[in-house]
Amino acid sequence: MLVAEDPKITDWMQAWGSIAGLVMSTIAVLLTGLLFRHEIRVRREERRASEATQARLVLPLLTQFTNEVGRDSGEYKSVRWQVTNHSDAPILALTAELRLRDYTSAVSQTDTIPVLSGTLEGSFPFDEPFWNSFGQHPAKIFSIAIHFTDSDGLNWTRVDYDPPQRAE
Repeated sequence: MLVAEDPKITDWMQAWGSIAGLVMSTIAVLLTGLLFRHEIRVRREERRASEATQARLVLPLLTQFTNEVGRDSGEYKSVRWQVTNHSDAPILALTAELRLRDYTSAVSQTDTIPVLSGTLEGSFPFDEPFWNSFGQHPAKIFSIAIHFTDSDGLNWTRVDYDPPQRAE
């Protein structure tokens, strides 16, 4: 029969070394995972920024508020708008909406324009005159939202000069 020996100091040192190695390996795996997640997030942000390059170059603008009574009457018959594509590639399926600020519903909407290179102008006529009872400049009451497809086939929405948002 073999006699069991008492643990020696070298056995204890080996055990503590193994535990320290396990702790350090676990920390290394966690840090590698966090670094990997960070790298994925950075790559996604770069890809989104790259995808939005053309969409940032398409600018909608409300240009003129027309009325027939007088300049300060507060009654508007139509709103003129302009969309300018500053990119080299055309955009497709452009639709413009006139919205009241702070509301998401459209007051008026254009038909879909198939292709846009350069500048396009149009107007939103009102069925009944819009009475400005707010006493503010019309540009503070109305906003323009555009929906379009870029040359890569991605759908975008842009409201006034806000950054474009990817539409699904």
